[in-house]
Amino acid sequence: MPSTMRKSTQLQNVGAIAAQEIYKALNIEPTNRRNPEQTQVRAAIGTVLRGYMSDTNTSKVLGRDRSTVCYYVRNHENNMTHWKGYAQKYNTAKGICEMYMTNVARDYDISVIDRRISQYKEKIQQLKEERDRLSSFPSSR
Repeated sequence: MPSTMRKSTQLQNVGAIAAQEIYKALNIEPTNRRNPEQTQVRAAIGTVLRGYMSDTNTSKVLGRDRSTVCYYVRNHENNMTHWKGYAQKYNTAKGICEMYMTNVARDYDISVIDRRISQYKEKIQQLKEERDRLSSFPSSR
């Protein structure tokens, strides 16, 4: 489990770096303000990062609640067509995140799968031992 937690932290760290690069590329200083420019960038970053990590990890990168990330994702399509300026910010965020996140997210997924395989191997071994133990008892026929 600790190995996966480290991978999760690594995923968040790379996501935070990608977010910083997005702000730089858009020439916007990140703040906690709720003006449209800041809100659009956060929504774009949150929507893109959500494709690479969980709501919780994305929320940690953005410093927002997990439900806010869900809101960003749910409203993405509408924002793309009706929120002037959002599509450009989203496309920038998507391009930058693809550069930073693809390999890290893949490695994280592999580490989760490896952990599950180890757990299944342990369970198989336990079941084999149980079968052997039960087969050593004389049959009651």
